[in-house]
Amino acid sequence: MDIRQCYDIIGVDPGTPVKEIRQAYRDLASVWHPDRFTANPRLRQKAEEKLKQINIAYHTILKNPSPPPRTEASSGQKKSGQKPPPGVPPSAPIRASAFRDIAERFLDQLNACKFRLLYIGAGLMCLCAIPVIVNLVFSAFHPDPPFHLSGADAARSPGAVSGSSEMIPEESADDQDSGSYAWLEDLKKRIEMERLALLEWAAADTDKKEASDQKSASGEAAPDADEPDWPEIPEIRLRTEPDVVYDPAAIERQRRERERLARIQKDAQESLRIREAEISRQETLRRIAHRERVIRTRLGRTGGRYAEQAGGIVLDTYTGRMWAMVDSYAESGHYMTYSSASAYVRNLRTGGYGDWRMPSASELTEIYRRKPFFPHAGTKWLWTSEVYSKGWHRIAKIVNPGAVTSGPNQANLSEYGAVQAVRP
Repeated sequence: MDIRQCYDIIGVDPGTPVKEIRQAYRDLASVWHPDRFTANPRLRQKAEEKLKQINIAYHTILKNPSPPPRTEASSGQKKSGQKPPPGVPPSAPIRASAFRDIAERFLDQLNACKFRLLYIGAGLMCLCAIPVIVNLVFSAFHPDPPFHLSGADAARSPGAVSGSSEMIPEESADDQDSGSYAWLEDLKKRIEMERLALLEWAAADTDKKEASDQKSASGEAAPDADEPDWPEIPEIRLRTEPDVVYDPAAIERQRRERERLARIQKDAQESLRIREAEISRQETLRRIAHRERVIRTRLGRTGGRYAEQAGGIVLDTYTGRMWAMVDSYAESGHYMTYSSASAYVRNLRTGGYGDWRMPSASELTEIYRRKPFFPHAGTKWLWTSEVYSKGWHRIAKIVNPGAVTSGPNQANLSEYGAVQAVRP
């Protein structure tokens, strides 16, 4: 691949700093990552090819860095024949104006912090506006006098303005000693007078209503229709609850009854769990027995290569390896991931042996691709012990027992399959 093509793939020009090249490479890698196209296998394959091409171009550029491009200042220096200052290498460009550089740096710093200045200015304006808002909303500086006071009382009130129409009389020594609360006393008197008037009006209204009731009971004319019909006030009666009698014996009986019901429920749940476990074990035994019958029937067609041993083991007389008669799907009833299959093999104790392992791809190919074939009971595919990395994923080789013409395939470690254990 040409170095110019590598720069075009990364999307940078020759002479770009390594930091910008690395950032452009990271952006492209995040865009063309294969995990973003998991829903479409075709796009995923294209993304893997594109990512591989980007990796090659990136490493090629890092191994063959190009010199930085020539600047106009350096070319102008050579054309004009100017000499660089003492202590400066000849290849260094000559600045046209130091003041312009200082101005450009100042403008860059000003543009970088202009938003901060705007935020600070807005905050100061808000702080300045708080007293004005308090003054407008709560009238903190010039409150109005109470509406219920007369002119003299308002002028005498603490919140009265000095420029009111009535002159505020000077306080006497007694008023100064008492704290000048005369307006408050007047207010209390007015409220008391209004309360008494309201009570008198209510009493008169009650007398009038009683008189009208008496007239209506004696058969006289009904009262005037313009008179309002006042609602009757319902009578409030207090409800007295009986005293709760504390009976320790009754409380103890209730506690024992609750404990008895809890034991009964716990025993019922335990019995149900044991029954379900027994049903599951019986189904597993029936499934394993069925698979073993199928495999025993097919062992007679292998010409003596595979011989059944005690404990559910099949011996390969050609290689001397021992194979489990049934796979993990026949025993557990479900397929499992690669990690679950590894744990299943480690915990397997078929025939009394504890050194069972996962077979390799060549071992499974030997028994399922070459005649006479090892009998199987319809498992879709089997895990092998060969695991490798492919792109961003961990892949394992698998073997399909039913496809005798195809070679080992591959599957992600998170997919579901079965395992055929072998020893040693």
